[in-house]
Amino acid sequence: MAAEGREVGASRPQPSSRGWVKQAETVAANRHRILTRDQLLSFGATPGQIRQRLSDGRLVRRYRGVYSWGPGDLDLPGRFMAAVAYAGEDASLAGPAAAAHNELADWLGGPIDVICPRRVTPRPGLRIHRCTLAPDERSFWRGISVTTTGRTVLDCAALRGVRDVENLFNEAFVKNIPLKPLPSVLLSRYRGARGTKTLRAALHSFEGGPTPTRSDLEEDYLAFLDRHGFPRPATNYAISTDIGVLSVDCAWPERRIALEVDAPSTHGSRPRMRNDRRRDRALRRAGWDPARIMEEDLDNEDELAREMRGLLFGSEGREGGDLRP
Repeated sequence: MAAEGREVGASRPQPSSRGWVKQAETVAANRHRILTRDQLLSFGATPGQIRQRLSDGRLVRRYRGVYSWGPGDLDLPGRFMAAVAYAGEDASLAGPAAAAHNELADWLGGPIDVICPRRVTPRPGLRIHRCTLAPDERSFWRGISVTTTGRTVLDCAALRGVRDVENLFNEAFVKNIPLKPLPSVLLSRYRGARGTKTLRAALHSFEGGPTPTRSDLEEDYLAFLDRHGFPRPATNYAISTDIGVLSVDCAWPERRIALEVDAPSTHGSRPRMRNDRRRDRALRRAGWDPARIMEEDLDNEDELAREMRGLLFGSEGREGGDLRP
């Protein structure tokens, strides 16, 4: 006879999802929506509950054992977080991706580099390097394990050219981002390693040049200004706007003029053009007068000189006033 109050054949109670779901939501909010299977199991989720949420889209598989909490595309930090989570808790974001996350460069796409002390099966879009980082070469920034700024520059030097590494030095200088460990320390630590030759050349060029610039085109523009007696601008100048701090190629702060030197290779795409217009609007709202020149403008120096005279000196300059400061 069945016990009183109990139905014969009643199904076994299923574990409640209330507790682990709340914990998963809290953790995901601090990890750019990224969770691992091991984390979900530790919160109390069952394999069946994980499979159910994957099937109905409440979990989205990004890599094997790595999920995003909720549907929709990941933002850039979320993509970086997913890559590091796939490689493991002892992995760190590295290379150009680390430079973007550390605010030393824009993210221009390509494979995401990750450093891990273990062998990890590669996946499309990921470039995994087996290496053990020194304690002072790994940090946590905005919830993601990432190489420190100094180590990031060294890794980029192994993948990019001297000019690209100079650009990283420029960004660190303009944004007052300390490089840790110092490049000199890393050059001593990794004598002869891949990237050290490029890093040493970029460091020598950056420290020896009186006016750091981002490209040869900008250097040609500065030479043009000198030939025509125009006042030298501040280069890679940081300006606070309502969309953040913008670094402009050339600025005359006393005249509130911000000028960008646009090379077709870096400013010709539609996303870049949209971003350029967004930056110009933000500069105007901040009280600056934005201007741009292209590479071909330097081919006609007389016309460019007339335009610069009008830009820098207004009607006085257009009427033939003294160009020298």
